[in-house]
Amino acid sequence: MSQDTRVAVVLSGGGAKGAYAAGALGSIARKTKEIHIMTGASIGAVNAAIFAWNYEQTGDLIAAADSVKSTWFHCGELFSISFWRIAAHMFLSYLRTGSPLNFHSLVDTSQVKKIIQELIPMDLKISDLRRIELAINATCLTRGKTISFTRHNDAYLWQAVLASCSIPLLFETQRLGGGFYVDGGVFNNTPLRDALVAQATDVFVVELKPRSKDVYLETIQDPSDYASIAQVGGRMAELITDRIMYEDLKKARKINQIIDIILALESSGTHPHLVASLKKSIGYHKNGKIKRHVSFYEIAPSTRLEPPGALGFSQTEVLQGIMHLGELEAKEQLKGVFIGGARPSAS
Repeated sequence: MSQDTRVAVVLSGGGAKGAYAAGALGSIARKTKEIHIMTGASIGAVNAAIFAWNYEQTGDLIAAADSVKSTWFHCGELFSISFWRIAAHMFLSYLRTGSPLNFHSLVDTSQVKKIIQELIPMDLKISDLRRIELAINATCLTRGKTISFTRHNDAYLWQAVLASCSIPLLFETQRLGGGFYVDGGVFNNTPLRDALVAQATDVFVVELKPRSKDVYLETIQDPSDYASIAQVGGRMAELITDRIMYEDLKKARKINQIIDIILALESSGTHPHLVASLKKSIGYHKNGKIKRHVSFYEIAPSTRLEPPGALGFSQTEVLQGIMHLGELEAKEQLKGVFIGGARPSAS
């Protein structure tokens, strides 16, 4: 693999639909000799962290992908929405403060925290990972913007992951350093920018909704009654995490087109003022680095992943089914893609 080649994998948020990405990772691992960068938001952060930690220990991409899949086989019910728990917290909050809304979260997330701590050593920092440059995206309520935890903005990995998957209101807000954080999917559900900042040249983007916007708009409609908190919570989580991805990829492809024009004009030696203007428009020279043309490889489901939806973590058979679907569709959608001398696998 060329020293200039930097392969990235970007994993979207989407709750239980992240099982699709767990399957897709198995096919991606067979399409490249190395993965240099991984970024993730929400459940994508969980998948990315498990993969990166196992790859750090084994140096084997396929084994790391298998470890992510095995985690999903033992996922179980991570949390439940209980009316009685909410009512009790509202009552106690009213007694203490005069307001029924001064309590931390709608669900008990102790099981989520316990599982993350079992999967990731508590003393492991993101900067301890040397094989993969990992970026975990979360939404900082304190600063009012998306924040990426990386080698350069370090944190304990399990804490960054827990912050990234803390669904607002449902989960307790997470405090890291001097800030309070919630789900990375709120502002940046497909953290493509982190891969581009890390100078990726080839980017696998795993999406959890149909690639075609037309197909997505056709399948997103749902005539359910939404009569329960669980239904409303699941629907809101799904809609929030679906908003941003298409625009991010559209912008990245536009930058590719501008880079191609810049290179063509420089090669011909014409229109130097236009070249300068185009370079300025995309930040061509920034922080001592030059923007490069990036190859994107999208993996996306052929239809809406419903069930399990965003909150269906206890639907074991459904999760296994969409994990298998993710592996098959990634294999099909990446047909003919081999980076760094990787060769097709018989499996």
